[in-house]
Amino acid sequence: MCTRTTGRTMLALGALALGGFTACSHEVKPDGMSAAAHEQQAAVESEQARAEVARATTRDAPPLPSPTAMPANNPEGYYYPVDTYNPAAEHLARARELEEHAHQHRAAAAKLETFVQDECRGFPPETRAACPMLGPVAQIRDIPQGVRVAFTAKTRVDAVAAHMRCHLAYAQAYGYDTVADCPLYVKGLQVRVSDDGKAIELTSHEPRTVDVIRARTREEATLVRQ
Repeated sequence: MCTRTTGRTMLALGALALGGFTACSHEVKPDGMSAAAHEQQAAVESEQARAEVARATTRDAPPLPSPTAMPANNPEGYYYPVDTYNPAAEHLARARELEEHAHQHRAAAAKLETFVQDECRGFPPETRAACPMLGPVAQIRDIPQGVRVAFTAKTRVDAVAAHMRCHLAYAQAYGYDTVADCPLYVKGLQVRVSDDGKAIELTSHEPRTVDVIRARTREEATLVRQ
């Protein structure tokens, strides 16, 4: 049995569908995936946008009202007039939404690549992917949200931290699997020089990541006696 649907009802349903599509979109965060993954997702969504445009331009027009099927001679009983609700509008709106999302992914990829250039200024390309040596280390102790790694007196702590930040930026931009031989570098890791300049603090806001940092720092560090 057909349910009576008016032009206004169809217009409301169309608006609801568009609102639902928009609500399903999410903010693109640069560190949510690698630069390559952002570019790949952008390509997928651009292709989907083109498909939506194609559907909008090739979709057949709604059939004309059937006098024999109209209840109580109501022309909106089974079919809606084209001037009230245009089915192509939904596809075009989806296409715009997808293309905007693709643009955000491309911008995120560019931001990650710029981040690598900024963090790795002064480091040659082959060094950016190389795992920084965590040593010579004098002491490791736990601090809130991570560990404090103190180095020997002659160690250039600022240089060690700069190399670590460069390597972390490289992992964020090109995927943590690209630095699998350096397991300390995980998503959520933060690197900073301590206030006294004698140590590096490795922290994270994620409790599970904190446990990983503490364990792997002790595995990778080269401890020396002073």
